Amino acid sequence: MPRPGEEGEPRDIGIAPGNSLEDLLARAGLGAAFLDLRGIEPGSWLASRIIARPLGHAPLRGEWPKVLDGLFFIKQMTPSTPATEADDASGQVPQG
Repeated sequence: MPRPGEEGEPRDIGIAPGNSLEDLLARAGLGAAFLDLRGIEPGSWLASRIIARPLGHAPLRGEWPKVLDGLFFIKQMTPSTPATEADDASGQVPQG
């Protein structure tokens, strides 16, 4: 039985729509960023209805500070891999 997330092959999610939140973060030269949305002032451009893909990689238009506390952006996503017993902080396989 496959583990959750192993049902299919990796898929291309395409390029973020122009002027979307992800597009703006990428054009700002960021490879990874956390955008704290909790303190965004009403009337700020970040409080307006902006296209983003935070849920299932589908472009959605929303007032994101009303929906999310924050957004973690990574420019290049790679598939995850299962952890192994050697993946602890020491890199050593536990004995016993």
